[in-house]
Amino acid sequence: MRPRTPLAVIALHAVVILSCAVPGQAPPPGDTPPPATPPAEPTPGPEPLPPSDFVAVLDAEVAAGEIAYEEGLIRLLRAILGDPEVTLPAAYDEVTTTEGNSTVERAWDYMASGGDEAARAEMLRLLELIVPSPGALEAYSRPAEAAAGGAGLARRVGQPPLDCADLWLAGFPLEGVTVYPCFAYRRQAVPGSSTFTVYFPAAWMGDAALLPWFERTREAAYNSLSTLADFGPFDDVSLIFSTVNHAAAAYLATTHPYLDSLRETCPILIYPAALSLGAAEFEQIIAHEIFHCWQFNNLEAQMQVPQQIKMWWSEGTAEYFSNFVYPTTNYEYRWVPGFDSLSPSTPLYEMGYETFGFWQFLANRWGDNGVISLLELMPAAGGVAEQQDRLAATPGMGDVFHDFGKAYLDLAIADPGGATIPFVPHFDSSLEVPRGSFHEEFAPEAFVLDRHELFFVDDTRFDVRRQQTEGEGRDSANAGARPGAWGTLPPRVNTACGEGEYVLLVTSAQASGEPPMTLAVDATGEPLEQDVDCEACLIGTWQLDNNSFFRHMGGLVPIVVAGLPAGLPGSGVEVFPTSVFGTMTLTFHDDGTAEGEQAGWGIAAKATGREGAIEMAFIYNGAGAATWRVEVDDEPEQRYLFFDSGEFALIAEQVVEGHVLEARPTGGSNDPIFLRAPQPFTCSDTTLTYHADDPMGPIWFVRTSEVIDAP
Repeated sequence: MRPRTPLAVIALHAVVILSCAVPGQAPPPGDTPPPATPPAEPTPGPEPLPPSDFVAVLDAEVAAGEIAYEEGLIRLLRAILGDPEVTLPAAYDEVTTTEGNSTVERAWDYMASGGDEAARAEMLRLLELIVPSPGALEAYSRPAEAAAGGAGLARRVGQPPLDCADLWLAGFPLEGVTVYPCFAYRRQAVPGSSTFTVYFPAAWMGDAALLPWFERTREAAYNSLSTLADFGPFDDVSLIFSTVNHAAAAYLATTHPYLDSLRETCPILIYPAALSLGAAEFEQIIAHEIFHCWQFNNLEAQMQVPQQIKMWWSEGTAEYFSNFVYPTTNYEYRWVPGFDSLSPSTPLYEMGYETFGFWQFLANRWGDNGVISLLELMPAAGGVAEQQDRLAATPGMGDVFHDFGKAYLDLAIADPGGATIPFVPHFDSSLEVPRGSFHEEFAPEAFVLDRHELFFVDDTRFDVRRQQTEGEGRDSANAGARPGAWGTLPPRVNTACGEGEYVLLVTSAQASGEPPMTLAVDATGEPLEQDVDCEACLIGTWQLDNNSFFRHMGGLVPIVVAGLPAGLPGSGVEVFPTSVFGTMTLTFHDDGTAEGEQAGWGIAAKATGREGAIEMAFIYNGAGAATWRVEVDDEPEQRYLFFDSGEFALIAEQVVEGHVLEARPTGGSNDPIFLRAPQPFTCSDTTLTYHADDPMGPIWFVRTSEVIDAP
């Protein structure tokens, strides 16, 4: 295929050449420098969270001695049924509106092992009332095509009409009831999956406000079953709109455990509170419940584990896979504050819905089938320790969990729709590292994201030693909280010349009973003279972090292209980078000379204009050399790195839609960061940062060698 006109390529070249000469760049000495960034303050913790679900409030009541556990569960089951005599304490009004699975499954768990026989019998009676039997549904329903908008009443022969809500509370008695339905229904087969039936109040027929909820349910069930069937088979599903008053407990929906001996379909109850959601959120709730049906059918043994033990994975994965079905709805984000609050001190396996981000991270790393494989290995018995042990036994989990922590702190976990989950990490621990001696030990509980802010005092040189003294775990440090710039805590920190603020992440993925991981950090700090020579930090070889360049350039591209003079080639073309690849290195010598190398380094982008979209790339190979010097602006203090007498031997290839248009010398530096324009910088033992305070984001290089010009 013949390549199209390369106008957009020229625009991209302009972007590359001008990328550091637009608004947002810090000026060199002589111009007005950017204002100083105030010292970072420790990240405040979030506001106290509301309870995640109704049983969390019940557990708190039981712990406070306000109610017996059995009595509280029965009260919640009666609230599900809309019993007018039930009044819940005010604390239940603060619950994050959610499903009723925890209440229902806690009741089933109690019936399996609870000691109060009368309480067990009452729970069974209430549970049987909550979900109409298949026979009752058939007797009190007729196809939607045949329902003609009746009043939703049924009657016994020779008796006055009965309200369908009363019939529900009476267990939908079959004897002496004529076929006058409370429900209309529609049944539909999903190719390659199963059949589902939606039962909705017959009174909705012809109601323009309520009938659309039936259609949303039908569509959500179809989408969910067809999408999730790739991971395993489904039994048939019944989706039933409740007709009883649920004012006492604002549940959205419940999916009920079911036995083939009692019913052949997975029952999902949809409560009136769900109709207060937006249409998109409602559909994601349906997807969540249908994934529970998948769990009951494909993880039958694992789902027998008590709800409070397994919900870290049963609810967390239901949240994740509901977003898999509806990638751009993101209703699961309501659990972000919960994870932010719990993660500094609570193990993953003691959470619930809040773990959805962990499963998203695993799906990004392993694929969705990898997540399913881990679910299939979950314990079929036991308690919290068995859950911890199963997770710890997963090959490579120590690295996986630590990488999850880094991605969480970097705000770099993308969901199925391409958005980044909007976590707001906070730190329960902020430590100042003073002059003199410092010692601190960090001993995280397994599967806790134990993170700390370390503030090294100004104008001090520190010798730092870190050592894992017990157990097994991982630790990483990040200077200035820069996404992706993780390494070990450096052995030397000079706060007069480089970063003095670090984030320390310490994690363990050990099984129960193993010795806890302990990390000891020691530091000794000595004061420095004010006029300390900071240039020595530069000596050595540095490699560009391509991700930081990509983020920085991504903010610049629309500005550069929009600012091209009208009439020049490329005007009217929008260019957006898609990746930065290859290797760029800079080497500084103590004699004031520097050299750089590019090996297949370049920028890929997509350009969109009147002629359509074009995929393109610039690829550079070669080297350059220059002299370097540092100048300082005193108010506010900012160091600038200047390059002079540059000589370059770089070859640029322009590639459009897979076609190499030409390869030619650049005639100079191809980018301002490559031995050319003045660069505001900071330097530490591990990181050379350009434009640290730029709103477009910093660009950083990572040290790849120690000082190369030893005396």
